[in-house]
Amino acid sequence: SMTKLQPNPLPSLARALEIARKRPDKYLDDLFSEFIRKRAILRAGGCERCQTPKYDIQKDNGETFEAYKTLQCAHFYGRGRKATRYDPDNGFGFCGACHIYFTAHPAEFVEWFIQQKGQQVYDMLQARTRTPARYLDKAGIELYLKEEIKKLV
Repeated sequence: SMTKLQPNPLPSLARALEIARKRPDKYLDDLFSEFIRKRAILRAGGCERCQTPKYDIQKDNGETFEAYKTLQCAHFYGRGRKATRYDPDNGFGFCGACHIYFTAHPAEFVEWFIQQKGQQVYDMLQARTRTPARYLDKAGIELYLKEEIKKLV
């Protein structure tokens, strides 16, 4: 006789704790992503590269699917560089296509970044990537991001 597949035995709390253990920075990653994408909507009305506008979508159940959720949070320096993982200068809100494009064309991403933010911001961000990540104040970063998100109205 075939054994039936059991439903996932882990209740949602245990599952959440397991995820938190595997990726302790998920909460901060999510906050940073929300900040960057909402900021992109305010700055560009949508994708910061192609300028395609994004709009809130009214769902049938009356809820709103917010425009920022259609964007992706792109890191200029990848998340592996802990020191700049939550750096506001290191994040952009892109549509999926532009995110993929710049990932495949890093030299063009550099050129575009400097065009957008200037050489000095580029140089300073590059310098910050070399800061040892053990000095990251995660509680401070969380407070900062929450306050910045509140300002984006």
